[in-house]
Amino acid sequence: MKKLLVFAFFFGTLLANWEEKIDINGYFNFEFEQQIGGDEGTLADEHGSFDADMFNIVFNIRPTDRVRVAADLTWEHGPQTEIEKGNVGSEYAFAEYTVNNSLRVRGGKMFTAFGIYNELHTAKPTTIVVKEPNPTNKIYFLAKNGTVEQTMLYPRWASGVALLGDSYVGNMPFDYIIQMTNGDLDYANQDENQYDKDDNDGKALGGRIRADVTSDLQVGFSFYRDRLNHYKKISGDWEKVANKDVLTFGTQMIWHVTDRFRFEAEYVNGSVDIDASSDKQKFNRWGLQVLPSFLITDKLNLFLQLTAGDPNSNIDKDRVYSYAPGINYELDNNVYIKSDIYTVLSKENNSLLKGKDSSEFRAVLAVGF
Repeated sequence: MKKLLVFAFFFGTLLANWEEKIDINGYFNFEFEQQIGGDEGTLADEHGSFDADMFNIVFNIRPTDRVRVAADLTWEHGPQTEIEKGNVGSEYAFAEYTVNNSLRVRGGKMFTAFGIYNELHTAKPTTIVVKEPNPTNKIYFLAKNGTVEQTMLYPRWASGVALLGDSYVGNMPFDYIIQMTNGDLDYANQDENQYDKDDNDGKALGGRIRADVTSDLQVGFSFYRDRLNHYKKISGDWEKVANKDVLTFGTQMIWHVTDRFRFEAEYVNGSVDIDASSDKQKFNRWGLQVLPSFLITDKLNLFLQLTAGDPNSNIDKDRVYSYAPGINYELDNNVYIKSDIYTVLSKENNSLLKGKDSSEFRAVLAVGF
């Protein structure tokens, strides 16, 4: 009995210490989408589908006062690995050392710090809208068909090191992050793993700075620069024919105009440059989102998401526009029901949508914990 009491005491002490060092949080998203108008053969869901979209567990572990290990583990679209359904992954996993408030050093797999949404894209309890805007955040990821202008403006994730921190200019607070990473891979080389090994000598460089100009107004600036190997299929085999230079800049603003009226805007502009005799391309591309929202009550938020994008400046009549009026209702603490009517309008020369339009009802149950 004495030994049992001693063991229980030390085990309880150890458990209490670890509880102080580990925070476990997460979120859950469940979605429904149904096309309600427009053309056939679009990206809208013609049949109406439920989606067990996301279940995430977020760990923050602090072995010491200066060291933090963070990981986000995700189960996406109801995964069942033995029949290759859904996806299981690590959104990020990194270690971070705090020198002081103005400087932290991070290493591991991270979200690319760019704009408003990239670090929040799966965490729907933290956003007003049903889904993040395509033109500024991802441009429809359809790279494998060789349509270069439909690839990402910047990679969603990156493996490397970063410097980040919070500071002040006078009385104005700001935060910053600078990342050096392996960068992205060309669509023909996606079997490689850029979180483990780079396929070229160069490293990508990116960063973001955000400043609270006033207590109601935050502005930010982001950039991303990378040089990738570019491949082309020659005689049935993929061969490297050139470098693909990607350069992207972004600006953002979140303005709480009044206690109830909020205005958000983001603009992204980038370029792709492939210089080879067998595959020569150079073009600019841009995306824009404008998002006014208004709190009717403390729990009911009305919003209007407006977007526009031009995936290739060298192609006339290829732009895409969308508008999505919607509601965000906080059913309970950290429990949100969101829905909108998402209408997409495309021009006839768009390489993905080909001038087809669609309207879709979208709804999501988002729970944070």
